[in-house]
Amino acid sequence: MSRLSIMPAATIIFALAACGGGGGSSGLSSGATPTPDNPSAGGNGYRYVQIPNDDNDYRLEIKGKSYRGGDKVDISAYPQGLSVEPFKSSSIVYKDSNGGYRESLDGNIHLYKQAYSVVLGSYIRNLSDQNNPTWTKLVDKFAISSIQGEITPSTALPNSGNYTYKGQAFSQSETGALTYTVDFSRRRGQGSITGLSEAGTITLQNAPIVAINEPGFKGMGINSDAASAKLGAGKYGLGFFGPKANEIAGMVELTRPGNPGSATAAQDFEIGFGGKR
Repeated sequence: MSRLSIMPAATIIFALAACGGGGGSSGLSSGATPTPDNPSAGGNGYRYVQIPNDDNDYRLEIKGKSYRGGDKVDISAYPQGLSVEPFKSSSIVYKDSNGGYRESLDGNIHLYKQAYSVVLGSYIRNLSDQNNPTWTKLVDKFAISSIQGEITPSTALPNSGNYTYKGQAFSQSETGALTYTVDFSRRRGQGSITGLSEAGTITLQNAPIVAINEPGFKGMGINSDAASAKLGAGKYGLGFFGPKANEIAGMVELTRPGNPGSATAAQDFEIGFGGKR
């Protein structure tokens, strides 16, 4: 199954950070549902994301506040759109009689917020060993780590009409523009992302709306091919959010080519996006 498929609710918010910076499970994820904490309307939009419980004593520090597995992260003060915040996190990699081996990470959280959904990206700068404070490793990786939101019920999707969703796309260092059109009569969608110099124009290929039935996400979405003018073929995935498919949120996965001459390996290049109609 593609990494772009809907992932379980247990996918940790900031998953790349929580699992040591190693190409974590990215994709659409939703542990959040319509509740008083995430109302269906509001000036600043989506208000909370939750860190799932785990057995690794996960800890997160952002804007001077500390969180652990199971805590909610209050994002109500952030405006809709893209925000970037420094963070630190740590988790126990393995346990032993002395309490275990704890790794720490630092970098930036990229948070793209809409009224009914949020896309989270993690840039990991450094990995360090809390048992050996003098050891630090440069990671320098970015991934879309979680997508959460108020999932549109399948019965609430429009039965007809063409709707164009517009919003932003973002990578580690750039922002671009998303335009995506859904023909609800034919139950198909297609679009493009422009303005990202490293990827060039990205075509999100025409594909059908499908029912996705995964742990943590039961809703409607689209998984299909993407084509970058500069990086070639890739994949994209999106879901519908809001009471009447008011928004889409998703990600694109491309690949930076390696350079055998300098022993540089190919790298994932991930882009998050969201749009409103």
